[in-house]
Amino acid sequence: VGWPRDLPGLDACGLERHAELVMLLRAQGMSANLETTVLADADTIGSITASARPDVTAWLTGREAPHLLPTQVEARLNALATEELPVLCRYVAGPLRAELFAGDIFATPPELRFLVESGSLQLVPRLSQTQRLGNLRTARTVGRAFKLSASGGVERERVSFTAQIDQGNGSSLSAFGAVPRAAFVPKEKRRPGLEPIEARLVATRFELSPVLLALPLDVRAGGRLDGNMRFAYGLDNEQVELEGA
Repeated sequence: VGWPRDLPGLDACGLERHAELVMLLRAQGMSANLETTVLADADTIGSITASARPDVTAWLTGREAPHLLPTQVEARLNALATEELPVLCRYVAGPLRAELFAGDIFATPPELRFLVESGSLQLVPRLSQTQRLGNLRTARTVGRAFKLSASGGVERERVSFTAQIDQGNGSSLSAFGAVPRAAFVPKEKRRPGLEPIEARLVATRFELSPVLLALPLDVRAGGRLDGNMRFAYGLDNEQVELEGA
């Protein structure tokens, strides 16, 4: 499946990228695998693999009605130049690698895990900022390169994530968040003793100015951020806890 060559491709900050999917279905006995290669302008940028165990004979004979099967999905994005990718090129520049695993995408809840990491990213200033600030009008990136690591997913009874930005020289920002699945169901159906909705932030000499220039904010500010913060909201008592310095 390819992007029609006679149509404009996906815009990646001035570059045109034509996406293409190459799919291969393998079926043997009661095992089926769908392998998909993702390309952009003939360059392989990632892959997606899905596997299931359908009992086709039972379906064809009517012994069993067709239904959604436990299906495992793995997706990988190679170490790509984000400045050449649609959407991402507006925010960051540098190599990025990502993985996604779904143990059973049709389960309730599904088991989902993701990982995103890079050893050297830089922020891209917003267009409004480059036009307004004279010495940044020709800047492609701002701030020094930083390392990024983020992971999370849906496991057991909650959705959670953790992320860290390392600017080097002891400067970093760490974040954690978790939301119990019960937060998405009506209050009367929740069981007692639930974990709270929680978020934590820890900053160590974290440089603010590159981040503010990359965000769509009409702000000129700089400095370093030091400290920690914890926010929690109890689903049982509906009380908010906020602490930090």
